[in-house]
Amino acid sequence: MIACTVSPIRNVPAERRRQNPGPVDPFEASPTLKKYVDVIASEAPGPILDAPCGNGRNALPFAQRGFDVFCVDLDQHALASVAALQASRSLSGRLIPVRADLYAPLPPRLAAHRFGAIMNVHFVGLDLARWSTSALLPGGFLYIETFGNRGGNFRQLPKAEEYRRLLSDDFTVILYRETHAGPPSTDAVTLRLLARKAA
Repeated sequence: MIACTVSPIRNVPAERRRQNPGPVDPFEASPTLKKYVDVIASEAPGPILDAPCGNGRNALPFAQRGFDVFCVDLDQHALASVAALQASRSLSGRLIPVRADLYAPLPPRLAAHRFGAIMNVHFVGLDLARWSTSALLPGGFLYIETFGNRGGNFRQLPKAEEYRRLLSDDFTVILYRETHAGPPSTDAVTLRLLARKAA
């Protein structure tokens, strides 16, 4: 057991307490995605793809609701975390780790699948997003969330409206929020997107 000393909260200024509410649960889903978990879970017509999955935090709420979630990542440590999460939680669905490079063609067993929802969180890859639109079952959901705007990473972020152009007329856009990133002269954006394919 590790011993630690905790400073009494009364010694911490109120402003700092508001800014630092406490430790963050490493398995808490993206705040934006959390708002839509119930909507997606209540109507998704099949298994879910989380690519890249990281430690499984965004896949977890769907496995808790009975979905099989294919958790794809190139990082072995991330996939080990997903496997440990499956083993340590009582889940009514399954977390299925799959190792793959998302900048390369997907493994055949995955590429042939069709999904009730596909999530791309903190990843920018137009080829993956384009494939995702065709890999959804009718009535399926597509959720895309880029990483935030920090330092020079705006160079890896998408251009304004780039992802919207990937959505054909058979998609209903539920959420599409772009925020400019980088110097004023650039057209890079961060993105939150949720769309549903026609049933």
